[in-house]
Amino acid sequence: MKVTGKLKKLESFSELAVMGNDPVENYYVPLKEDGTPAKFLKAKPVTDIDRCTGCDFCAEICPMNSIDDKDYSVSGICIKCHACIRNCPAHAKSFTDEQFLSHVKMLERNYSRRAENYFFY
Repeated sequence: MKVTGKLKKLESFSELAVMGNDPVENYYVPLKEDGTPAKFLKAKPVTDIDRCTGCDFCAEICPMNSIDDKDYSVSGICIKCHACIRNCPAHAKSFTDEQFLSHVKMLERNYSRRAENYFFY
């Protein structure tokens, strides 16, 4: 068998860590900035009616079809994907739930560093 590019590179590593054999941990509990549990299951984006232009883009882009195309409120299930917020040309949508916003700040503070690559084979 002829050894080529990628295989040579893999063989050049003296030791590879095998990932994925750790025991199953407890279910992840979202935390606020202070480390206490955050409860934001029902958090939904709100629409600033004064800024909303009625372009209907948020209702079109919502993967759950949860945005009412009449008043642009989130009336269905929100999976907190931020598609409506990121894509609103008028910046009329935002989250206001304090526990959800605190959780986002905790994630940004603790998980914004660059992570090492892992090889899976």
